[in-house]
Amino acid sequence: MNLLQTEVTCGKYVKAETGTLRLSEGRVRFDTAEGCVFDTPVAAIEKIVWHWYSFSGALEAFIGGKSYFLSFVPRNAQLGSWSAGLATGRQWRAALEGRTLPVGKPLFLRAFLGMLWIFRLLCLLYALVYTLSVATDTARDTFDRIVWGGILSALLSVYIILMIVMAVRSPKTA
Repeated sequence: MNLLQTEVTCGKYVKAETGTLRLSEGRVRFDTAEGCVFDTPVAAIEKIVWHWYSFSGALEAFIGGKSYFLSFVPRNAQLGSWSAGLATGRQWRAALEGRTLPVGKPLFLRAFLGMLWIFRLLCLLYALVYTLSVATDTARDTFDRIVWGGILSALLSVYIILMIVMAVRSPKTA
């Protein structure tokens, strides 16, 4: 029975290999296209380091005197795959430490995404106020007031409303 199975990147910088990390019946196995890199019992792992800068999205395992840097976040990740990689890393950390698997995204990640959403909304509101000020500035050319003021204000208003509606209607994940 497979407890966990995840696509990971092993290595740092240019020499990183992609493969499958599997935890099953107390053993950790990492396979790449070339074959098995390691297959060892969890108890035989000498040391596991979860670096603070990876936010549990990567670990460094020392197996048989050799270091393996395993990242759950894919290279050139966008916000969604970065978030998913952190949640996966959190599950692996719990499994390797013998704890129950957590469900959902970590609290700091939810807070970060919430702050990012608020920042985006504030930037859009600022742009909306600016374009409205251009639209009402009688010293400007009529063409500028219509294009840069009126049309952009309308587009920004629609985008802000759509953004709020999508946030309210999106399924809530822990």
